[in-house]
Parts: sequence; C-alpha cells; structure tokens
Amino acid sequence: MEPTRARGNKFPDLDDGGTGTALSDGSGSRPTLVTMPIITVGDSKGAKLASKRLLGGLSRDKEFLESLVNRRSLTKEIQSPFTENIIGKSGVQVASVAKEALCSLQHLETFMWQRDPGGSITTGSSDKNSLQITREKKEKARLRSALKKRVAAVLKKLENEEDLEVTVLEGENLVNEVKIADIGERLLCRLLVGVGVALPKCGRPKDAIAVLTDAVHISRANEYCEEEHAAVEQLGRVLADQGQHTEAVAVLERRIPTAVNSRQRASLFLLIAKSYFAMRKVETGKFYGTKSVKEADDDRDNTTALTALLTLVDADVQQDNREGALKTLERCDSFLGSVPAHLLQEYEVCKNKLIDIRDDVSSTQHLLTKVE
Repeated sequence: MEPTRARGNKFPDLDDGGTGTALSDGSGSRPTLVTMPIITVGDSKGAKLASKRLLGGLSRDKEFLESLVNRRSLTKEIQSPFTENIIGKSGVQVASVAKEALCSLQHLETFMWQRDPGGSITTGSSDKNSLQITREKKEKARLRSALKKRVAAVLKKLENEEDLEVTVLEGENLVNEVKIADIGERLLCRLLVGVGVALPKCGRPKDAIAVLTDAVHISRANEYCEEEHAAVEQLGRVLADQGQHTEAVAVLERRIPTAVNSRQRASLFLLIAKSYFAMRKVETGKFYGTKSVKEADDDRDNTTALTALLTLVDADVQQDNREGALKTLERCDSFLGSVPAHLLQEYEVCKNKLIDIRDDVSSTQHLLTKVE
C-alpha cells in the first residue's frame, strides 16, 4: 500500500487514512481509532505560522517529517556505507515510522488547537477583523479632525471672551469628549489651558487651578514643552492672584531648568519676581526681576523687559528709593519700541509720578535752604 502523503497546508481530514491513530488498552482487544477534527488553513504560510504557534520548536520536526513522508525515494532501499545501522530497514519502513511520528505531532497540534482555536490560525475572520480595524482607524481620524475644529473654535471664542460663561461650559464639555475619544494629549492640553485661563474670569479660580494643574501633569508626562510652559505660567498667575504666592513660586521655579529659550525664562523670572515682591522679599524679587530683564533683552522681547523694569521701579518706590527708581526708569527708554499701548501708558504714568516726586523733593530742599 502506497504511503499516504501528508498535506503541508491542511491538518488531516476525518476521512484521511493518515488521520487515525490506533489506541489499545493493553488487553488485546481491538484498538480504538481516534480521529482528529478538520482544521483547514488557507495557505501554506498560514499553516506554518499556526503550527509554530501551536507546537513551538516541534513545528520544525513536523515540517521535516512531512518532507520525509513525501519523499518518493524512500520507497527504494536506502543506500548507505554504514549498512550495519540500516540492516533490515527498507525505505518503506522508514516512511512508515516517519508517518507514525508525524501523526503523533498532528494529534498534539490538534489538541493544542482545541485549547486555543481563536489565535492560532489565520482564516477569513481575521481578514474581516483587518477590515474592521481599518474602518475604526478612519472613523477615529474623522472624529479627531472634527474635534480639532471644535477645539479651535472654542479656544478662539475664549480668547475673544465671547459669551464667556457659555463658552467655558462648552469648553468643559469638550474636554470630557476629547478625553473619552482618546485622540491625543496635546490637543487636550491646549484646551485645558484655554479653559483654565477663562475660569477665573467667571469667578471660578479653584476650578481653574484644578484644570491647569491637570494640564501641567499631562504635558509634562508627554514632554510637550510649549504646552507645559503655557500651563505652568497660567497656573502661577492664578495662584498668585489668589494670594498663594509660595505655591506660585514653587510651580514656576520647577519649570526653570526645562525652559528651552530666553523668552520662556524671562517670563518665568518676571512672575517669580512679582510673587517675591508681594511676599515682601524685596531683594529676592529684585534678583529675579533683573534676571528677567537680561533674558528678555537677549531675546529682544521688549514687552517682557519693559514690564520687568516697571516692576523694579515700583519696588524702589515702595521702599522710598526714588533715586534708584529714576535710574531704573531711564533704562526703560531702550525698550519702548513695539510694545502694547497699555504698557506705554503705564510707563508714562510711572514716569510722570516720579518726576512729580522729584520736583516736590527739589522744591522742599530749596525752601529748606532759604530758611537756613
């Protein structure tokens, strides 16, 4: 009887002569024929992958035995110089032994498949899953695009303070949608910062602190430098406005080592200086204020430099250091170009105030000299 050829792309069928194994209980009774279920694999590559997953290293032995059984040359006598090792063994006998070993591995493979049929073999269902995955990706991309447009619209309305309370509520609801959709932490951070800036204007500073703290943690965890800086600055401002200057300084100072340019450092130093002045730590405030002016000058940021100088002038005035205030005010002349109108107005008010004080002092000194 010619040996049955094993199939490399299909587990043995029920009616295949090679799919049964005779099992005996040792009593001499007629052995029971055990058959295996049909496990069809669409292609030889899929069969190899399935076999490797089910049998592990034994899958190579199975492939070798399949090739051995299919070899026609085994029907002839084996020719070998070492005849003592194969005396009495024909090619048919070798094929028979190989077929028996192959059958055992096929039974093992079937047993392993019955334990985990879902992930072992590539079938048409996986193609369906691939199609489903593709559709899900497209749907996620469409949702992301739609949410990005909505976020941009809300942020613009918050910046322009259009119907602020309603817009803030819309932004908060949108935050929840973005979190659920899981479409990107960067977009979420920008929305959180926008909402966090607007909340104090609606009389909700505590909510603003919570939202901005969330933005700081998310941006820091994902190393979003620009988003983290914006969140830290706004959180520092809200804390300072609530009189929590120690907390504000702690938040702002932690950001300094990771600031990436002079512009970021200048704004951080300025906010820190203002908080130290508020805590009556004038010398520390001056230290940070001076550093802010230097960093802003390096970055040609006239707005931050002028703001820092006016802050230093005010600190000198509070200490009745009129001469120091006037000297600092003179430095402002270098940073008057390309600054907001409100800042120029603040400079003029400060300048006129100091000139009036200087004139009053001069008049007083003149009167005292006459009296003497």
